[in-house]
Amino acid sequence: MEKQIILLPQKDYWSWVRACKEYVMTFGAVMTHDPEAAARHMSPRQTVTLITGGNEFPEQGDIQLWFQNHHANVKLDPIQALTPGELRQILQYRLETSNRYGVEEIELRLVWPTEFPMITQSFGSNPLIYGEQGLPGHDGVDFRALMGSKVFCCADGHVLEVHENPTDHDYGVHVRVGHEGGYATIYAHLMQALVSQGQAVGAGDVIGLADTTGASCGNHLHLTLQKDGATECGETDYPNDVIDPTPFLVWPDDADPKVVKSIPRDAEKCLIGVHGRIDGSLMEEDFKAIEKARMEAVKISLHEDKESIDRLKSVHPDMLLVARIQGSNGIDDWHAASFLSRIEIDVGRLYRSGVMEFEVHSKPNLFSKGWAQGWSDGKAFGDWFLTVITKLRALYPDAGFGFPGLSPGGRLTGHRMGAIEFLEGAENAAMEADWIGVNCHWMDTESMMSMQGGRAYEDYRLRFPKKPLMVTEFCNVASDVGSLQKANEYLDFYAMMRGSEGIRAAFSFALSAGRGYESVVWRSRMNGNAIIPDVIGERIF
Repeated sequence: MEKQIILLPQKDYWSWVRACKEYVMTFGAVMTHDPEAAARHMSPRQTVTLITGGNEFPEQGDIQLWFQNHHANVKLDPIQALTPGELRQILQYRLETSNRYGVEEIELRLVWPTEFPMITQSFGSNPLIYGEQGLPGHDGVDFRALMGSKVFCCADGHVLEVHENPTDHDYGVHVRVGHEGGYATIYAHLMQALVSQGQAVGAGDVIGLADTTGASCGNHLHLTLQKDGATECGETDYPNDVIDPTPFLVWPDDADPKVVKSIPRDAEKCLIGVHGRIDGSLMEEDFKAIEKARMEAVKISLHEDKESIDRLKSVHPDMLLVARIQGSNGIDDWHAASFLSRIEIDVGRLYRSGVMEFEVHSKPNLFSKGWAQGWSDGKAFGDWFLTVITKLRALYPDAGFGFPGLSPGGRLTGHRMGAIEFLEGAENAAMEADWIGVNCHWMDTESMMSMQGGRAYEDYRLRFPKKPLMVTEFCNVASDVGSLQKANEYLDFYAMMRGSEGIRAAFSFALSAGRGYESVVWRSRMNGNAIIPDVIGERIF
């Protein structure tokens, strides 16, 4: 089903809405005047139809450039119209020709070139950076592609060039393919080319493996499109006949066989879970809350005893228990061997008691959890993580070991390395984990629906489509939001998770704490008769 939202100017908004009425009724699109709402709507699978031609969005400026810089992964359908009347005429023509997006017949279609439905840098972005190279902006489109993942040819053609030296060209190892109509595509920063010069290739054929060779920082695929004579005839401002490939791209959908499907680990639906007591073992009131809320999964501490585990299993016959493996956060834990010696006995005890899932560490991008002390960045933590899980897998072969959830958000000097930057450095380690944890925090209902907040798991799904995920921690962190509102938000979040593919469980943070955490725990000294378990327990799913 198409997911479309029309972004209309706020000024004289209802006149613009009336101009869209018949089109919206025919195609089922929704409308808004808020660019951020349009960017979040059904992200990242939506098409945003937007109005251009004047100063429609003064706060954002050039609205297409704003999307490219802030939401590069959103597919755009621009319409140039200065008045609602002009827009009505354009949409009417689309209706008469059954052409929903006004797509012109073009001689080239580019199929998606990687296994991951995610653009990381759009064409023309970052003009200040690329201006130093004499370019108006980024001279291609960057696609997410993990190291060693497949790169596909975008269209039928023949191989014009295979450049195999990884260091003597900005594109590193790259392949150039010629197509009909004077077009050529370049696939850059490869680990290895899998075709030879002169070879005939078809759309969707594997032509290489992705990497980060040449002038690149981080694994991805850079795709450049050229058209003979485009520079000379003024069709493009770029040298070397480079044009924007975006209008030619065929965006993947759920049926695209090249886009890797999620592989859940022993789960057909997302389980309703809660994080146990933060700084100790579960208490009697915690068990009562778990039973009242009809929990299906509980995250426990490494020190929970067998009696508690048996009691949790009695609440639900298929109760999923996940233990967080966390040491003392001291200097000894920053060395894998010392960490292992500290936690091996407890992991073994839980394993023998039937606990089969373990989150290895917690928020390692925080200074207090080891960043800038035990490891300098995500890659260094990834090396530590791989050492730890290799040893644990040898000892406990039936267990699953998860990559830990990170503290969400950008860099905070002296406190936190940005979550995405850290994750990108550690992505090879995350790929080796049995599952990946993700933490989702928000402060209001709007941010709960944002990919930077409650829907952060969607970014992980795009980055790691093969991997099962667990939302190892979610909560509204605002101290001025009442328990009832949080309870209803959590109920909505659980419902959203229930229908999300490849997410095994979602754990609300948290049941209780010995001290602190008053704004997030379900029950505390201040709200001993917590309302959250009651609301969650009354769910109908």
